Parts: sequence; C-alpha cells; structure tokens
Amino acid sequence: MKAAETRFSPEFRNRIDEIVVFAPLTMDEVKQIAQIYLEKTRRQMKSQGKSFQTTDQALALITEKGFSMQYGARFLKRFIDERVKLPITTMWKDGSNFIVDVEDGEVVTKVAETAGSLDV
Repeated sequence: MKAAETRFSPEFRNRIDEIVVFAPLTMDEVKQIAQIYLEKTRRQMKSQGKSFQTTDQALALITEKGFSMQYGARFLKRFIDERVKLPITTMWKDGSNFIVDVEDGEVVTKVAETAGSLDV
C-alpha cells in the first residue's frame, strides 16, 4: 500500500477497490507450469497421430529461460512456442515422433529416430 501511495495520486487511489499482492513464483512452480503447457501441446498432437518427448535437461532449460524474476512466467508460453511448437510445425511432415533436448546450451526440437521413454 505504501508503494501505491507514493506512486499514484490520491484521486487515482480512490478509484482502486482492492490491491492484491502476489508472491513471486518459485522455480518448481514455473516447472509445473511448463509441464502443464507441454502436456496440453502433447494432447493436441496425439489427436493428430503425433507425439514428442522432453528430456529432463530440456525441461530444466525451458524453465530457466522462460522465467524472469521481474515478469514471472509470462514469457514461458512464448519460449515453448518458439523452441518446441514452431520447430515441430516446420518438421511436421518429416516424422510423427519428436524429441525436445538440449544441444550446446540451447533447447532444440528434432525428429526422433524412435519413440523413447524420455517423456516428462
């Protein structure tokens, strides 16, 4: 409330009904959010006969790079879209199984040789 008082005029503050303060997300919570979004994508692909697996290393890197202390997990979906969904769409006709892994410190998505048990 102190921050609102120093930042906003009394006229503006009078128009605010309630202020809700959120605690920052933990990395475990961000990881859970990433898993939920990846699982949603996995279900969508399954309905079209496609699948993908995510290694533990890829999930950890997705969690790390998709999270910002300042903005929370706001960019997590965008990061997954850019590093997982978009590459899969460009390789859609090349296979039905894909793998999300880490190469040279970056998340990479490629056509899998065989479907493995790396599902996270």
